Amino acid sequence: GNGGCVVTLYAQWKLVEYTVTYTVDGNPISSETVEHGKDALLTDLPAKDGYVGKWDSDGKNITENTTITAVYTEIPVVKPDEVKPEDKSDLEATKKQLEDMLKDDAYADDDKKVIQDAIDDIGDALKVIGNVEAALELIGKLPDTIKKDDEAAIKAADNAYNALSDYEKSLVDADAKKALDDAKAVLAELNKPT
Repeated sequence: GNGGCVVTLYAQWKLVEYTVTYTVDGNPISSETVEHGKDALLTDLPAKDGYVGKWDSDGKNITENTTITAVYTEIPVVKPDEVKPEDKSDLEATKKQLEDMLKDDAYADDDKKVIQDAIDDIGDALKVIGNVEAALELIGKLPDTIKKDDEAAIKAADNAYNALSDYEKSLVDADAKKALDDAKAVLAELNKPT
């Protein structure tokens, strides 16, 4: 033959790498290079006052250029001595949302502590509302015409009211307070020795 040329092809294995970009509030803050199928390091999330944050991805098994975005949730500041009874359903909904967030391992331990503290504060606030509602319910059950045998009911309502903190007492509306005072006054008259 005419000296056939033998060509040897060497396969060029090139490592495939992707860029993972971290963005906060729409601005890229850092990036890293990750080999195909490997995990991103997940850079530390910048702290934001009054918020807890997490990345919107766990950064596992990167197979393309990826943007990982910070997701911040504002943590409500609930002060048990500023709460109003009409806040009850909102507070219960917020508490449930925070309890769900607590189960999300994307949050760092520091953030989980912030979330737990907020849950505790809401729990205290709901207790305040519960105390007031319980006292109002007892007052609301008092009959319009007081007789001597209503004494136990009046005592129960009065004890519930007196057990309230000053702030809780301020949440008992004037009509209810007047109803309780009137009932006590009538009872005192009825109990006067003749």
